[in-house]
Amino acid sequence: MNRRHGTALVIGIIALSLSTPLMFAAAADETAAEAAPEQDMVVYDTYHWATPAEFEQATGQSVGEYNEAPMLAAMVAAGDLPPVEDRLPNEPLVIGKKIGKYGGTMYMANPWRAWSYGAEPYSLYGFGIAEHTWTYNIYPNLAKSYDMEDAGRGWVIHLREGLKWSDGAPFTADDVVFWWEDITTMQPHPDVFTKHQMETHVYKGVEKIDDYTLRFTFNGPTRDVFFSVQAGKAIAGFAKHYFKQFHPTYADAGDLNALVKEGGFDSWQTLFANKFDQRGLHNTERPVLLPWTLSKGTPGDIVMTRNPYYWVVDPAGNQLPYIDELYRFMELELETINLKALAGELDIARVSMETYNIAKDREDQGKIVAARYAASDRVHTAFGFNLTHKDPVLREIFRDKRFRFATSHALNREQMNELVFNGLSRPWQDGTPEGDPYYHERLATTATEYDPDKANALLDEMGLEKGSDGFRTRPDGSKLQITMISRTNRGPGERIAELIADDLKAVGLDVNLRIIERSLMVETCRANEIEMKVDDGGAAGMTFSGYFEGHLVPAHPTCPFSPGWQRWGVDPSTGEEPLPAMQEAMAAYRAGFETIDLAERQELWARVADIGADNLWAVGTVTSPGYFKIYSSRLDNWPTDELPFDRGGDKGRPDIYFFK
Repeated sequence: MNRRHGTALVIGIIALSLSTPLMFAAAADETAAEAAPEQDMVVYDTYHWATPAEFEQATGQSVGEYNEAPMLAAMVAAGDLPPVEDRLPNEPLVIGKKIGKYGGTMYMANPWRAWSYGAEPYSLYGFGIAEHTWTYNIYPNLAKSYDMEDAGRGWVIHLREGLKWSDGAPFTADDVVFWWEDITTMQPHPDVFTKHQMETHVYKGVEKIDDYTLRFTFNGPTRDVFFSVQAGKAIAGFAKHYFKQFHPTYADAGDLNALVKEGGFDSWQTLFANKFDQRGLHNTERPVLLPWTLSKGTPGDIVMTRNPYYWVVDPAGNQLPYIDELYRFMELELETINLKALAGELDIARVSMETYNIAKDREDQGKIVAARYAASDRVHTAFGFNLTHKDPVLREIFRDKRFRFATSHALNREQMNELVFNGLSRPWQDGTPEGDPYYHERLATTATEYDPDKANALLDEMGLEKGSDGFRTRPDGSKLQITMISRTNRGPGERIAELIADDLKAVGLDVNLRIIERSLMVETCRANEIEMKVDDGGAAGMTFSGYFEGHLVPAHPTCPFSPGWQRWGVDPSTGEEPLPAMQEAMAAYRAGFETIDLAERQELWARVADIGADNLWAVGTVTSPGYFKIYSSRLDNWPTDELPFDRGGDKGRPDIYFFK
C-alpha cells in the first residue's frame, strides 16, 4: 500500500514525563446497544486511513453514506443539530476494526495510563499519532496530511477542512496560531501546559498559510515534537473563540477583571488555567476535539456524552464513537475498584497485580476478561550516586566505577521480582526493552547477576574496609554513611527502595533510606545536595527525549548522578566539567538531535549505551511488570494483544469500543 506516511515509521519522542494514571470504572449498565448498519469487517494490514479516498484506494471499498447514533438522529429530527454530513469534515479520518453497535454507557475506574482530557488518551489531540509507544506507524490524525521541509526543520500541516469543535465552531489554523502567539510565546504566558515547549526551545515559529494550512519551523531537525503526545495536546487544545474571553489581548479589561474577581482567582492566568481544565474534570463549557464532551464534572463522579461533531468515521460510514456515554467513578478506593471489577460491575478498570491474577482464574465464568499491558518504563526503579558531590571523599568513592558495579552485583533482583512483582518482572539495568529500535543488550543486562562475593571483593579492592560493626569506612578512616533519598507515593517502588538499602547493607554499605516529597527531592537535586537518589527508570520509546535520559546522560537538572554536569551541558561556563567518557556520551547524544535518520540515530544511541554499559552511571533493578486491566465481557474492540504498550500510542482508542 502506497501511503503518504509509511506504516513502519519509527521515531523517538521529545516529551515531558506526564504519566499520571487516568482511568475509569462503574456498575454494569444493561442498556442495550443499538446496532450500526451491518457490514462484514475485512482484516487489513492497518486499521486507519487518513481520508475516505485513501480507504477506497487501499481496500477497493467505499465508505459510502454517513450514519450517526440514534440519539443524534433524534436531535437532527428535532431541529437541534445539523445533519451528520454537515457536522463532519469534508474528509474525515477513517478508523475501525470490527464494525460496532451504537449505544450504552461505559462505566470506568482508572482505565488509561496516560494523562488525558476527559478520559481520552491525550494523543488524540495530535496532528499525527502513532499506534505504539515506540512511535511505530505514525498516521495523520487531526491533520489530513503533512509534508516535511528542510530535512525536518519545517513541517507543513494540512488540516481537515470543515473540522469542528464540540460546540460546532470551526477548528482552523487560527486556533493553532492562538496557541503559539497568545499562550506559548506570550510573556507572561497563561499558567497552562506549555512547559515542554518553553524549556526545550524546540519551536522556532508557527505560520498560518491559509485557514487550513500551517507551517511549523524548528531550531533543528525534528519529527519528534510534532508527533509526540504532549505537543499534540498543547497545540490543538485551545479553541480561540472560547478562550479569548479569558485573555487580556482580546477581552475587555473590565469584563476580564470581573471574571477574575467573581471566580476568586488571583490573576487572569489562573482563571485561564482553570478554564483550560487540563485534567478535564470540571469545565463542562470547554469545547474539545475528543469523542466525548464533559457533561457533568467534579466534585463527585464525572459523566461524558458523545461529541456530535467528532471528526472520525468507521469503514461503514458510521460516525464515531459507538458508545453514547462514559461514567467515571472518581472517589472509589482501590480495594473497591478491584472488587467491583472482579464482579463484572465495571466495563474498564485498572487494577492491582493481585487482582489481575484472580481475574485470570475467573475468566472462564464469562463475566470478565483480564489483560496485562507492558509498562512504558525501561526499568521500574533505578538509583544513582552523585558524582559531583561537594564532599571530595564521597565524590572520589562514587566516581570509582568499581563502586557502582559493586552496588549492582549486591542487588538480589530475583528476590525483588518475587517479593514485589510475583515473578512477572526480570533483572534489568536502565536500558531500552527488547523490540525497541534502540535496544542495547549489553546496557540492559550488564552487572545484573546477584553476586555479593564479587561486590565485596570490589569494595575491598577500593580500600573500603569494614569496621567492627560490619560497615565500611571511608579512605580517611571515618564511617562511610550514605543517605539514599526516594520520593513518596511510589507504590511498589517504596518496597524496592527498602530492598536496595537492605542489599547494600549486607555488603557493608551503611545506606539510610529517607523518603521525602517530590518537590523536596527536586529541590535537593537541583541544589546538588544529594548523595544517592532512587526513583523511576526512564521511559521506553522516549530515546533522544531529553527529560527521560537522566540515567545515561545528564539531560535534566534532577539527574541522579551528576547535577553539576547537567548545568555544564547547558552552559560550559557554569556547573562542572564532566569526565571525558561522559563528555563523549553527551556529544553523541546531542548529535542525535541533529538528524531524523533512524540509522544514524541508532548508531549514536549505541555509542551512548556502550559508554553507559562501561560506566554504569546509574544502577537499574528490575523491569516493570506492566499495568493490569479488567474488562467486562460485553465490551469489544479493546486491544487484545498480550503486551501492547499502554502509553503514547493509540492501540486502545476508545472511540471504537462498543458493547456486543
